[in-house]
Amino acid sequence: MVDVEDCFAMDLLSEVDVSAAPDPYGLTPMSKAEVEDSASELGCWVYWPTPDQLTLDIDNLENYYKLQPRMIQLESSGIFTSFVGGWHSRSKGYHFILHLSSDRKVSTERKLMMQIHLGSDPRRETICWRRLMNGERNVSRLFVPNHVKKVLDTTWPPIREQHTTKS
Repeated sequence: MVDVEDCFAMDLLSEVDVSAAPDPYGLTPMSKAEVEDSASELGCWVYWPTPDQLTLDIDNLENYYKLQPRMIQLESSGIFTSFVGGWHSRSKGYHFILHLSSDRKVSTERKLMMQIHLGSDPRRETICWRRLMNGERNVSRLFVPNHVKKVLDTTWPPIREQHTTKS
């Protein structure tokens, strides 16, 4: 069953041009070892989420401030998320890991739609969608800068204290 959030996310996916995306982003299938080698060349390690996790790439403050209200929206459909960890991305945004709990199994496709709904970078999620359509199993992953030794285990709201109020 497709719901409003899925339609919104599919519309976003249809507008993203990934034709110029370089191969390290996974437009052609890559093994886990190849992905980890690509990350290493960029000075990163790979965070591979567990099946009950969402990975978010939040590129701007607008999407950052919408994240928590959108998490609450998901609760109305019986899908609960909680913050696991996060770090500053190399592009000055944020990467977050959310734990996902639901009474029903949530497909990879639906997880990608939820990640877009929560404000994750539409280009990244489109690339993940393409990986899925190419038959890859581990479609969602995040590159973590080497100076971040582990996923930060903090409480919500993450990192917000570092920002001044919006002017």
